[in-house]
Amino acid sequence: MGVKGEPGQEPEAKPDTATKINLTIRFGNELDDIAVKIKPTTRFERVYKAVAENQGRGADTFRLNWDGHRLLPHETPESLGFDEQEVVDCHLEQIGGGGGGAGFARR
Repeated sequence: MGVKGEPGQEPEAKPDTATKINLTIRFGNELDDIAVKIKPTTRFERVYKAVAENQGRGADTFRLNWDGHRLLPHETPESLGFDEQEVVDCHLEQIGGGGGGAGFARR
């Protein structure tokens, strides 16, 4: 076993911390998309906070979906197998509605 830095010794492999995931947060026709770069191990909780701050809303007023899957705050891009470029859809939560529509006849 050689001394660290000795000629002929290769440095230990370190995890690639430079890898970033490029997310595009898509709002549909209402607003412009947001581009976000995060580490594969970053929890989506941070993405929710960043989108909320950018939009001036609470983080509980919208949801993020990727490929039909609702992104939960404790999940990470790594845990879901994200590629380096991904598009995430943002949907505003709606409360209420109904009551008085064509399907509800009043008596």
